[in-house]
Amino acid sequence: RLTTDTNAAYLVQPNARSRYADYFYLTNNSTSPLLSNGAILVVYRTLCGVVRSAAEAECGGVFHNSQDAVILRTILEALGHPQPPTHIKTDNSTTTNSFVKA
Repeated sequence: RLTTDTNAAYLVQPNARSRYADYFYLTNNSTSPLLSNGAILVVYRTLCGVVRSAAEAECGGVFHNSQDAVILRTILEALGHPQPPTHIKTDNSTTTNSFVKA
């Protein structure tokens, strides 16, 4: 099962820019995050625009990381590993609530 941990850092780059990071890894189908096979992709990028809050930076990171997850899911399915819904973890409750209610 493809799983991802995502995080953003607000206003840490020059010109009021923010960064986000993502850690993609495979687990078995249980909900235990401790059964990881190691990273298959680690992403660390700067958001293109200036954001107004840490929650907005986190939302931007989740959005971009979800786009990467689509590519990884396609690759895994082509290799014969059907994927249940991808679990995306974030440490920002505002972001989590925004995506869960959407």
